[in-house]
Amino acid sequence: RIVRELVAQGYIVVAPEYRGSTGYGRGTYEAIDYGGREVQDVLAARDWVVENHPRVDGDRVGLIGWSHGGLITLHSLFDHP
Repeated sequence: RIVRELVAQGYIVVAPEYRGSTGYGRGTYEAIDYGGREVQDVLAARDWVVENHPRVDGDRVGLIGWSHGGLITLHSLFDHP
């Protein structure tokens, strides 16, 4: 629901599936690397969007998440403010 609200307000939204997302099997769940690869995935998604979509201002990118996504968001902000 929050993604719809942000899009309706004119935000560009990227919603990647982080490593360990449910529904991809036990191996994917066991690949969770708190503060490691999940953060790298989020930063890679951010970098790709900034580089490939001229409407995106790299100085005005925000992160949001809930549950495990919120933890990834916090780790991302601590290491890459």
